[in-house]
Amino acid sequence: MTINLNKILIVSLVLIQSFFCFAEVSRSHESHQKLNIATWNIRQSTYDKLQNKIQVQGKKLEVYKFIGQWINDREIDVFAMQELYEKHQLGTDISDNPLSLILSQMPPSFKVLKGSEIRSPIVKGKTSQWKEFCPIFYDSAKVTCQVSEDQMMSIGLDYRTAAQTEPESRLMQWAYCQSEDKKFDFVMSCLHANFKIAAEHVRGSADVINQVFDQEVLWPRSMRKENLDFILAGDFNLDRRTSSVFDNLVFKDQSLDNVLPDFEKDSRWKRKSFTKLKDIYTFSESRKRSTDIYDDVINSQYMGESLVVKIVDSLIDDYFIKPKSNRVDMESLLSLSDHLPVISTFDLSTDKD
Repeated sequence: MTINLNKILIVSLVLIQSFFCFAEVSRSHESHQKLNIATWNIRQSTYDKLQNKIQVQGKKLEVYKFIGQWINDREIDVFAMQELYEKHQLGTDISDNPLSLILSQMPPSFKVLKGSEIRSPIVKGKTSQWKEFCPIFYDSAKVTCQVSEDQMMSIGLDYRTAAQTEPESRLMQWAYCQSEDKKFDFVMSCLHANFKIAAEHVRGSADVINQVFDQEVLWPRSMRKENLDFILAGDFNLDRRTSSVFDNLVFKDQSLDNVLPDFEKDSRWKRKSFTKLKDIYTFSESRKRSTDIYDDVINSQYMGESLVVKIVDSLIDDYFIKPKSNRVDMESLLSLSDHLPVISTFDLSTDKD
């Protein structure tokens, strides 16, 4: 009996290849049944800052490329970002486009809701100003997000400096989102509260969401009127002295999910419930601020049936471990942001309304 080793080898390779293809399909299918929603304040993300190079895994990498890598690595489907700044030259129509840098690193299916600036411009010198946006990125292959004419709504007056003569409003962006099969839908909001009056702004966001639910004329025609699901993502700037404001919020007779984000397994920071990144490393004002509440993805109680897990991505520092010393490159990490991202995962098959 003659054994043809070549045929056995070919068959074996085909079987192995088929196995990996099956595994890839399985992972893809499993991923498609989940929706990962993240929020992150990437501090002062101007066009210039996004092009700065930081040390990532021993190599120089632009900030915007790292953001794209992180979104792909974490399989983020919807991303609420705070502190995206456009630089405008005073007296001209000239401005830069930081959004284009971030989108260039995302899969082609990703789209963005830019919205309007959320507050008055910040003057920079004599020739330019920054306009701040809270964009919502989403993977249109898995979810579609729509906005109405009132996608930017006031959450109340902003903090005024002595130089300001008139009060101004800080705005929050919202959108209506649906999964591809239209069986999972929710209102998505992106918020960046002013740290001096954060509690008032968070209360104002509750009022806005209730207004949105009450004013049917704002909704896209495709929305089911009985839907009461919402997700509020952002930088809330609340510390432990004011975080109790969440306990008093009412959203259309619903309570909040009351689930604090957990630190990932093997994280170095298990005892630091979602605090600022710089406080973790520098312990500045540690007695006052070691348990500050800043960033979160919260949702209405009815969405609790779909919430799988909520984590603080404290393993972000693993990207910045120096190869030889096994220590974190603090300069690169903190130049990226002084916040930690929060990621919530939802099961797309369990939405009942």
